[in-house]
Amino acid sequence: MRFIANPPSFSCNQADIILCSRCYVRGNCRPGLSNFKRVDNMEELKTEWTDKENLHLLEAIVQYGEEWKKVSEHVGSRCAKDCVARFIKLPFGEQFLRPIEDGEDNGPNGSYQSNDEVAAEHGESLKRRRLTPLADASNPIMAQVAFLSGIAGSDLAETSARAAISALHKVHIEKSKFSNDIKVEEIIHIIIVQMKEIQDKIVHFEALESLLEKEWRQLHYMKDSLFNDQLAILQHQNRAKFTAIEDRTGHKFRTTSDVNIVEKQAN
Repeated sequence: MRFIANPPSFSCNQADIILCSRCYVRGNCRPGLSNFKRVDNMEELKTEWTDKENLHLLEAIVQYGEEWKKVSEHVGSRCAKDCVARFIKLPFGEQFLRPIEDGEDNGPNGSYQSNDEVAAEHGESLKRRRLTPLADASNPIMAQVAFLSGIAGSDLAETSARAAISALHKVHIEKSKFSNDIKVEEIIHIIIVQMKEIQDKIVHFEALESLLEKEWRQLHYMKDSLFNDQLAILQHQNRAKFTAIEDRTGHKFRTTSDVNIVEKQAN
């Protein structure tokens, strides 16, 4: 059973007066009143019956009959009054008959019947109906349950309940299939999104790889250029050296070995 809390009120023992929380805080009352007591107002939160609760209700009625306390315990989340009210509203409620009024022990033509005949008819009547403890309830809402005292056979009620249970099982299975279909669609959608993300990452990695390859080529080109520059500098230095030696010795050198020989001779 679920409840919702309304704003609390405050009652006074000295006078028959109840103040709301706003008036109590502001002191809007007669002078001299004190000793107020807080009263928490709880209101029952009415919720719709779920298929699972309906299924448990029908199973409990088939198992326990009109022992509504056990029925409510089997349902778990509803009180006995809610179980009775819900059972009245079930689709097969029209199968229940009106209460049989107490009449005289007379035959159909007004003739007197023996005690054995009356007992036999009374026994058959007991087989056709069950007495309900709520039939003579003073509460007008609970008095509507009085027609439960005339069930057209316990087998009929049990069959109806089992049929309703089977129908609820089918509804539950269909809802489960629908839920599974939704889950499958959600999984497919998630897979598609993840595949798109992976494809985007692959494209990004390919672009990054292309950029790295381009930078590597530029670095290799710069390395080759640096080597060529260093080689050119060495060649220029050797050429300048040859020119200086030729100017000093007056000889023309063809190779580097000739220059080395001249330098050794000079030393």
